[in-house]
Amino acid sequence: MESLNGAVEPVPSCSQEDQGRFSPPQERISKLLSQWTALQMAVQNEWGGCDSLEKSEQLAHEVLSWLFQSKELLQVEDLENLLHERLLLSFNTEIEDGSIEEVLYFLMAYALLLLVESA
Repeated sequence: MESLNGAVEPVPSCSQEDQGRFSPPQERISKLLSQWTALQMAVQNEWGGCDSLEKSEQLAHEVLSWLFQSKELLQVEDLENLLHERLLLSFNTEIEDGSIEEVLYFLMAYALLLLVESA
């Protein structure tokens, strides 16, 4: 790929990872999502394209934002819908194995833990 000045720049590969760029809560959420078999199958098989890893990191960021930046009363169903929607739109994957509900349980438990620690 050429830059504006004519220099050749490397094309990013699908496997590049950028370590150390997340806050501790986002790292924790990313770690939790990295243990979700359905999401990891989608990432490893690149069901979301070459940028599947980045899409999974974006999902972690969106979950973090949903949990901690909302001014409204949070509804678990909204987070469930967010997970369903992102997996469908980003990875063309529909999850019907009950794992979304399991992930919700752990995300909400983690959010409560953070709230208790900050009080």
